[in-house]
Amino acid sequence: VDHQRFNSKQKHLVAHNILLNEIQNEFHNFLRLHISGMSTKAPQEITNHLLSRHKETFESVTDVITAYYENVIFPDVDKAPGTKINYKKSINYLRNYLLFNKHGKLGIKDFSHFQVTQINSIKSPFTVHM
Repeated sequence: VDHQRFNSKQKHLVAHNILLNEIQNEFHNFLRLHISGMSTKAPQEITNHLLSRHKETFESVTDVITAYYENVIFPDVDKAPGTKINYKKSINYLRNYLLFNKHGKLGIKDFSHFQVTQINSIKSPFTVHM
């Protein structure tokens, strides 16, 4: 849902809409990563994150996928045990693939669609979707 967007096609206003879309997308990413701890997040912390007013911290792909499983998937009481097992298998497959190809320390900011296509091109019962 687009809120507070300009209805004009003027070039400088389109750029503002693009910026607003990027901030909205980043907010959704922040929610997804911090879903279980949002009640502890101060509004200023969220604002600082959205406007990139924070110190750069290195997050590896393996750290992010592990945190996602532990904070979002595992505690979800609506997910069936088999679903959680499949998530865990996929995460382990991705982690092993990255380690095997010497990308164990690959940063989440450096992870791209290219790596996802490479992973999915390998014959495996598990796939990675982005």
